[in-house]
Amino acid sequence: MRKILLSVMIFVAFVANAQGHLKFKGVEINGSFKTFVANLEKRGCESGENFFGTFLVKADFAGIPMMVYPQVTSQTQTVYAVVAGTSKIEEEVSLNAQYNELKNLLSQKYGDGVKTTIADGYFRNAINVLERGNATKALLFESELGRIYLYIHKFNTYNEDGSVTIQYIDKANEQLRLREANTDI
Repeated sequence: MRKILLSVMIFVAFVANAQGHLKFKGVEINGSFKTFVANLEKRGCESGENFFGTFLVKADFAGIPMMVYPQVTSQTQTVYAVVAGTSKIEEEVSLNAQYNELKNLLSQKYGDGVKTTIADGYFRNAINVLERGNATKALLFESELGRIYLYIHKFNTYNEDGSVTIQYIDKANEQLRLREANTDI
């Protein structure tokens, strides 16, 4: 009886300490960049470089064509986040429609999102860092495995051009990224 009880306690402790990873298109946000991209390719995504030399993945995400940019830690090159964005959308109606579609799907899985602001410099859109906080309708969805940000990124304040961007941040690997960054300082 003691052996069974001890075995159960060890199993429960192991399960409690084992942390899973947030998934993007059914692929865990974990491992090397190359492995992560290969797993996305198995799900029908295409990879390559754009004319800026930036590595990217083309994906159909929830029925919306997007460009996907895996983010890696500085030292171990472990994928800790994924940024996916639509190409430039010129009509605000289309921006809102795609944003609302993703918002509804995320809400079904993670509950209602919390309105949030986007801090300059940390979040990327498809090509560059957000400038002057030009994001509207930003929502945060949280789970025990990480955070998901959904927002509309306006390219400038003079017209309605923009993209719908979603960012998945894996909790365990974000902590790894911070530990690695601290060793650089």
